[in-house]
Amino acid sequence: MLSAALSLCFAPPSSAATFSGDFSSYGGAVYDGGSVADAVNDVAVDTFSVGGPYVYVVGQGNSTYSDWVIIKYDGAGVKLASATIAGAAGNYDYPYAAALDGAGNLYVAGCLVNSGMYCDAAVRKFSPSLVQLASHTYDGSGYPDAFRGLAWDPQGRLVAAGYTDNASDGGILLFRYDTGLVFQSSAAYYIPGQYNRAMSVAVSTAGDVFLGGERVAGVYDVLTLKFDANMVFKASAVFDNGWTDRGTGIVLDPWGNVYVVGETRPSSSNLDFGVFKYTPSLVRLASATYGGGGGDWATAALWEGSDLLVTGQHTNATPDWITLRYSTGLALKGSVTYDGSGADTSYAISRGTGDLVYVAGESVGASNLDFRTRQISITSLGMTPPPSIGAAGFSGVGTSSLTAVWTSGYPNGTLYYARLSTGPFPNGYGGNVSSDTYNLSAGFTGLNLNINYYVQVGTAFAGPFVSMGST
Repeated sequence: MLSAALSLCFAPPSSAATFSGDFSSYGGAVYDGGSVADAVNDVAVDTFSVGGPYVYVVGQGNSTYSDWVIIKYDGAGVKLASATIAGAAGNYDYPYAAALDGAGNLYVAGCLVNSGMYCDAAVRKFSPSLVQLASHTYDGSGYPDAFRGLAWDPQGRLVAAGYTDNASDGGILLFRYDTGLVFQSSAAYYIPGQYNRAMSVAVSTAGDVFLGGERVAGVYDVLTLKFDANMVFKASAVFDNGWTDRGTGIVLDPWGNVYVVGETRPSSSNLDFGVFKYTPSLVRLASATYGGGGGDWATAALWEGSDLLVTGQHTNATPDWITLRYSTGLALKGSVTYDGSGADTSYAISRGTGDLVYVAGESVGASNLDFRTRQISITSLGMTPPPSIGAAGFSGVGTSSLTAVWTSGYPNGTLYYARLSTGPFPNGYGGNVSSDTYNLSAGFTGLNLNINYYVQVGTAFAGPFVSMGST
């Protein structure tokens, strides 16, 4: 059952909540909701808006039961705004994914208990000041439903992926919305007798939708699915090591290859990082594991330059955050850790500006687990900061077409993604026209006269982008 009803409760965090630290400190920016365990599940960075960057973290926390907690930080890690979303009283609600649109609005997806005892899949839209603007809810057959991943397609539509469980099995949810959260279309993947769950989603430049997750058929296996731009199922891949294998994160490289990260248990020993590389048609090309004598697992991934960054948990004496750097062939090239005062796990990673990456998760505070968001430089992973792109003006302004020109420190043969919109400093693709080119200029046609246009350029489909200014 689909519903566009608003959430039952929207409020600031509880009075017991405290905010401490910032991005200049080793421990980063910290949120302690009170007496329950708090954990960040995703982080999204606005690299374009005036005064930015702005860092949004979403997770579960608060004082008594777990509610959605959303926090906005400035580039220094100072809290600018926060909000909570709660379902029916006395229940646990979880937000799992975040995405930003072309106007800097924030979308958060997860599950909320609206009635009864089970979560419903929910997605909410917030303004940059965290005022709720729109919502949509899916309630399946009375068992748990959840959205676990969000991504934008090339047409500026929001893709939400997750699962819907039944009494003895469950299937995958795949929904598509416009920027106002008006339902557009959906697809499903269901095999009787199995629990199939999408835990993450990525969309290619052609609009193909890739899902990373898990299949439960006696044991847990890594499940990867492909749907085309019309959300028609095309292919699947399963990794079964005979023990426990689960997929949690997914990312695409510039050549369309698919990387799924999660956990694998190669024997009856402890869990290890599992990293799997597939072709666009889901033929497995390579895999890698990382682990020690304790429990290790990957939670999220990010493509950076020509390398794969993977974050998660690595256990030494106690669990620590770890972020690994892999080559395209999955050779390990570097790592950086965070060791707090107890058990620490990172769950999310997102690109910032310059050489900065944001990693977020949970870490033991004074008495329980707290939100923690850290800023790290890619140089700590042995990487060189990316070359710069600079604006070099426009031509054809005032006609039905224009050309944007830029300078670049990137090598010849670099593919540039140029975006044009009628609003300033967009973060996504909603309402944008794109022109992808190997040149240091991009032309846009079919424009209206006497309208101010904004252009941004990046070297990856999902950004980050550099503003070229406006006409």
